[in-house]
Amino acid sequence: MIKEVLERLLPGVRHQSTINNEKFVNGFETYFKKKIKSGEGGFSVNKDLLLFPMSFDVLMHPDDYNSLRKDAVRILLALVVSKFYATIKGVKDDYRWYVPPATDWFFRFSQCKFRDENGQEMPMEKGRVSITSDLTHVDFNSMQETEKNKIFSIDVKGSKIIETNINPKVLSGMEVLGDGIYCFPYDEEMKEDVSFIANPLKARQAWATLCWSEKEKKQTFYMKDAYIDISGSSDTRKGRNICHINSDAVISPHVQIRYNQATESFQLAAYAWALLNESEVPLSNANETPKWIDLPRYNSRLLLGDRPNLRDRPTEQTMKRTVSIDFNAN
Repeated sequence: MIKEVLERLLPGVRHQSTINNEKFVNGFETYFKKKIKSGEGGFSVNKDLLLFPMSFDVLMHPDDYNSLRKDAVRILLALVVSKFYATIKGVKDDYRWYVPPATDWFFRFSQCKFRDENGQEMPMEKGRVSITSDLTHVDFNSMQETEKNKIFSIDVKGSKIIETNINPKVLSGMEVLGDGIYCFPYDEEMKEDVSFIANPLKARQAWATLCWSEKEKKQTFYMKDAYIDISGSSDTRKGRNICHINSDAVISPHVQIRYNQATESFQLAAYAWALLNESEVPLSNANETPKWIDLPRYNSRLLLGDRPNLRDRPTEQTMKRTVSIDFNAN
């Protein structure tokens, strides 16, 4: 363990991926062009319906996987999506109908191993990237594997990957949903600007504004990410996607809010008692898929805290255990 740490500090000793940035992006582009076509191996139907994959599972050698996802992959994916948009725009006029199958571009990276004839685990060949795809993905909040019709695959070979000092502001438009899982909102205008794809909030302050009071002082939170958690004082996480409420009656997380850029709509899921516009929100289980409900864009009011006894008149004590939050889209 100590040896590995010391080796990482020595110049020229650190592991370098065998996958080249340019060939990685070009490989995705080539793969996508094959799958957008009609006929064998493609999703589109003759010249009638244009369809294309929006969910991608990417398998690679463990060394390539560990190096790639730590370095440039987050920014490279914005360029990959830009290439997808250019391809779609180049062919969509040749079809009678054009239907984006999903609201998000979904990428999941995994290190791949297989068993040889003797039953021993062997990693995938270095420098090889295997991509499987589908039109859309299962609700990514459940993170559960399901059977899907997937279509194989490409090989990308190259040299070392370019190390990147990632600017957090560049990544604000992309959701990192888990280890090696990334999601970009689909843009109806199909802008090819990589900076916009990586950061669709560039020209906007926030998707929405949340306001509440603490000790008679107004508090404001700007929703700048597609997913936010509303949590209590016990939540020690830091990040602009965490809305901290200074109340012991609010758990962590108490409520989640997500924004769908394609439909410009909001949804809400609750993990403890909550009222939305005087209607009780169904409770979600942390180990299951959230029970999302529609969140009106304007003049929505959330009440969070301990579940009150509706038979009793509210007291000063019960009011202190309840937080009222006003929600409005920007």
